[in-house]
Amino acid sequence: MNIKKDPELFTMYTTLSEESVDVINAHISELIGRIIPIIEEGITNQEFNMTDAAATANGIFMATARFHHPAHAIEWSSPSINQEFDIVWNLILSGILDK
Repeated sequence: MNIKKDPELFTMYTTLSEESVDVINAHISELIGRIIPIIEEGITNQEFNMTDAAATANGIFMATARFHHPAHAIEWSSPSINQEFDIVWNLILSGILDK
């Protein structure tokens, strides 16, 4: 969804989101749940240096919120957004990789 191309649709989405907190929380839990097996595999393969996959998945999700949360959509068109993501992702990796 591009806020510049369809601001009315984005406004409707934002309003709906604000009215659907339980649905949103369930969706976030599902998304974090999809990250957990990836972290568990990294722990099992001794590639990641942590023991709590759920907490790590939650942290990764929250640390990257700027890059997927609709409240930040206007920022996604920034010419530096990819570089900014790389900085955050490399920081995350440096914290979880078992070197």
